[in-house]
Amino acid sequence: MDSSIRTLPPVVEATDPQLQPAKSLLTRGLPKRPSPSTIHRWLKGLSGVRLPAVKIVGEWWTTEEAVNWFFEQRSLTAIQTQTRTQKVRDVSDEELRKIGLL
Repeated sequence: MDSSIRTLPPVVEATDPQLQPAKSLLTRGLPKRPSPSTIHRWLKGLSGVRLPAVKIVGEWWTTEEAVNWFFEQRSLTAIQTQTRTQKVRDVSDEELRKIGLL
């Protein structure tokens, strides 16, 4: 898959047999448990990427596929941001060289 292309999020439905509580799924593989406010931010979205989930009786539920998709998309967003930042730095360095400050 081309790493510059965002994919559509997996569909999370209340009838999905693979649903698990989001807070238990999101603690796997992480060095420490994310705070409730962090999980809330992930559910609401960061840089246009939302964790696909469904709220059932006051608790957020999601699937492992949705969690994996979310972290892949967040990583992609971070890489694209770093690339844009590096391009800006390169242009800035070039401009500084032209006027003799570097």
